[in-house]
Amino acid sequence: MTSGAIQTWRVRAQASLPDGVTFVREAVLRSSPDPTRPLVVLAWLEGAPAPAAADAKTDENHAVRP
Repeated sequence: MTSGAIQTWRVRAQASLPDGVTFVREAVLRSSPDPTRPLVVLAWLEGAPAPAAADAKTDENHAVRP
């Protein structure tokens, strides 16, 4: 067995309905050498809604413009 970096991904999905209901899920996945199961889910979480676009900040702490 060899050691090395293992590819991992964090995926966030958010859906908002017209009635205001928001559905947020976050997953952490890693690659697998098994071709019948190429990804392994390490975490599946209910997330919090992201802030509104007007409140979002960039790395430079500037407001994001739509």
